[in-house]
Amino acid sequence: MYRAEETWQFLEEPFGEKASETTLPQEIAWRIFTKGIERESALSQVKVTGDVALGLHVLGMISIVA
Repeated sequence: MYRAEETWQFLEEPFGEKASETTLPQEIAWRIFTKGIERESALSQVKVTGDVALGLHVLGMISIVA
């Protein structure tokens, strides 16, 4: 996905270099996204490559798990 003027555009294939990549275990992800674990407690299990500040924004996501 990329920003084009005033809209977001979906792409079939990624292009360019990624700015950041965040990896976290599945068993901790749902707890982060449902506020079941504090950000500080999850940090030791999160791996970020590239732009760390950008990659850590994933810890602020909130989701509804059904």
